[in-house]
Amino acid sequence: MRGASALALAVALATPAAAQVVPERTVSSAELIADVAILRRAYTEMHPGLLRYNTPEQVETAFKALELEFGRDRPLGEAYLALSLFLAKVRCGHTYANFYNQPKDV
Repeated sequence: MRGASALALAVALATPAAAQVVPERTVSSAELIADVAILRRAYTEMHPGLLRYNTPEQVETAFKALELEFGRDRPLGEAYLALSLFLAKVRCGHTYANFYNQPKDV
């Protein structure tokens, strides 16, 4: 029995921290809505291809849908996914939520 306990301890100590379950960070609705406001202003004022494949009405509808999506607190991963789906509507190869510069929990 003692050998089994030692083995269990050895396995637990050898398990990388990344493999252990870490609760996902939740982002408040207020933070998400504030981010949408910044995104809306930046994109409508500066994105050169925003209206290439979308009408102004389609863009506005997409922003409103994103705001509705962010009407409640979200786990960070869900917020990232919702933002990614929104950005795909722009249909620009330079416009996406870059997964390379995200924290590991995303």
